[in-house]
Amino acid sequence: MSGESPKRKYWRRHERVPLEIECEFSDGTRFFTDRLLNLSLGGAGLEIPKKVEPNTPITLIIPSNPPAKVRGKVVWCRRERLKYRIGIMFFNVDQQQSRGIREFISATYWERIT
Repeated sequence: MSGESPKRKYWRRHERVPLEIECEFSDGTRFFTDRLLNLSLGGAGLEIPKKVEPNTPITLIIPSNPPAKVRGKVVWCRRERLKYRIGIMFFNVDQQQSRGIREFISATYWERIT
């Protein structure tokens, strides 16, 4: 039917928390510093200057204490004005990485509301 949006190929299991902070990530060949827009235990949203193809492997460095390196892949990329937004789905997140993400989300959330 025309006018309907296509269904997503995946469903979010974890609630996203809006952040809008700088973070570092790598595509396996280079490191970048760009804007982390949101974060959850299952993935993240970033704003970046160049297009990245879906399925590109990404290592995101969560600025927790100590920093947590989380591996994932790009699941979507779309242009918004002069930049691109990408959605990253994490995989094989261990307990230490999960704790780092949770602590970072909690600390960032409380900083923003106090």
